[in-house]
Amino acid sequence: MAVLMLMATQEPGRLSEWLVALLLAWFAGLVILLLADRLRPLLGPRGLLATERLMGMILLVVSVQLFLTGVDAFLRHVNVGSI
Repeated sequence: MAVLMLMATQEPGRLSEWLVALLLAWFAGLVILLLADRLRPLLGPRGLLATERLMGMILLVVSVQLFLTGVDAFLRHVNVGSI
């Protein structure tokens, strides 16, 4: 959801495309959650550990990007206000 808001502010003309992407991601997440009991034996302990680490890295990358975007916007606002 946060990524959708970020992308929508950068390219508001493509809001419908971002919304479709969000809905597809929600649907994929729903399918994965509903099939979790069947996926667990298929992945095994090492597969689950690798998936957890991958999701953690993706979350970290998204959070760092949002943080840097916020810092950049703040610094631009401060520089404009001081001139």
